[in-house]
Amino acid sequence: MDFFVGFFDQYSIRMAYLEKKQFDLAKESLEKASKLDSTNSKIKSLLEKATAEWERVKPKQSAPTIPTTPTPTPVTQTESSTSATASSSNTSSSTLSGETLLTQKPPTLKDKIRYSHYQNPNEVVLDILGLKDVPTTKRQVSLEENSVTVILTLPDGDTWEKKFELLNSVDASKSSFKHISPKTEIILKKKVPGVEWSALETKEAEERSKKQMDPKLYPSSKGNKDWTSLEKSAKKMEEEEKPEGDAALNKLFQQIYSNADENTRKAMIKSFTESGGTVLSTNWEEVGKKKVDISPPDGMTAKSWKDL
Repeated sequence: MDFFVGFFDQYSIRMAYLEKKQFDLAKESLEKASKLDSTNSKIKSLLEKATAEWERVKPKQSAPTIPTTPTPTPVTQTESSTSATASSSNTSSSTLSGETLLTQKPPTLKDKIRYSHYQNPNEVVLDILGLKDVPTTKRQVSLEENSVTVILTLPDGDTWEKKFELLNSVDASKSSFKHISPKTEIILKKKVPGVEWSALETKEAEERSKKQMDPKLYPSSKGNKDWTSLEKSAKKMEEEEKPEGDAALNKLFQQIYSNADENTRKAMIKSFTESGGTVLSTNWEEVGKKKVDISPPDGMTAKSWKDL
């Protein structure tokens, strides 16, 4: 039975690698398989491939850049007073030692505003956050069946406005909102209680759906990944492997089985099973008519497990 065990083990590994559609999950599955069979060269090769691909596409955190302080060129006594005055007047916009000094613009009140939401079977709660400096009298909320509009008049004279196009309908008459110093809390009553919203807004749900509908593309930090090329690469890697001994014989049997028609496969399974692994025939007309007897190699005797 080593042939069929080996065949289906290799098939399972390949399917786990090709059908997972994600490097991290493929890597995890192959690591588990490697622990169960640490001597299997195919598992090791696929694991190395999955690990290398995952390291290549996973998000990488860049090290923070530490700005260097340029050393200004000292003014010598031989320079004229006119030159020294001109140099000092241009300090804020000039370059020192070939580097431009840049100042980071502080975040505005508008930049600090954000929002989040959570839900229960009956309600969706939308929080508008970062409003500590925004008076409650300067906050406007408009509730409709399929949308929520929030308008904030900021102390610096700027305006923050957003219209949320809701994924599902709400009961506007039973919905409410309240202004608290750091936030505005909007409580939306679901028109159909018990329905879980996959997203707050229709646009967000549509974007998720588009990504899930394309099985060949996987979003990563470097763009979309073409999984068709990965499948071809794995198949090519399998074909280039040159096993030896029993592994080479098993691979030959696997190729015969995978390329055979239905009758040939039935003949191989029936002959191998009924003969206790001593006969492997591809002739269905011959083995299909009768039971295949055990035929041990020369110099060996077949024994029943009862005789052991």
